[in-house]
Amino acid sequence: MNQGRVIILGMLVLGCAVGGLSVWLHHQMSRRPLGWWSSEARELIQTAPRVDALRLAPPPATSKDASDVVTVGGEHYAVVSRVQNLEGIDGMSHLRDALLEDANFDWTAEPPSKPPHWQYGLELRDGPRRLTVVFDFNAGVLGSTDGNRTLKIAKVAQGWQEFFAERFSEAAAKQR
Repeated sequence: MNQGRVIILGMLVLGCAVGGLSVWLHHQMSRRPLGWWSSEARELIQTAPRVDALRLAPPPATSKDASDVVTVGGEHYAVVSRVQNLEGIDGMSHLRDALLEDANFDWTAEPPSKPPHWQYGLELRDGPRRLTVVFDFNAGVLGSTDGNRTLKIAKVAQGWQEFFAERFSEAAAKQR
């Protein structure tokens, strides 16, 4: 009877140790991104119930229509295409997690010498709260509407460009 209790206690201790190790490991994998994003941005990345993909372009200088514009670092970008309500599609939870993992960014890279030309955005909304994470795949950087900073995307995160390409090709196919 005592041997059974010892085994159960050992399994419980081992489970707690593995759980603690998992928490520590995840914290280590996310340490730098958690410091880079604001607390509100982190929360929206993790939990926003509404997620849209945006294709961006600099608006024409003569355009009076500012109905769908994203402003990043004082620069305005027109939303030329929008794929709405991506929450729940395959890969969305992985994309959210990837935005908060160290390995997806090159933390040693110098800031880009030229200003980014944002091509895509991921708009995360929860009621009136909104964050747009913007991507310039030519320069290999991302930024957001909550600051005027960029972060170099690591090669391991190449799937982000594929994610946007798939969303917009699927949307185009549905319109035919």
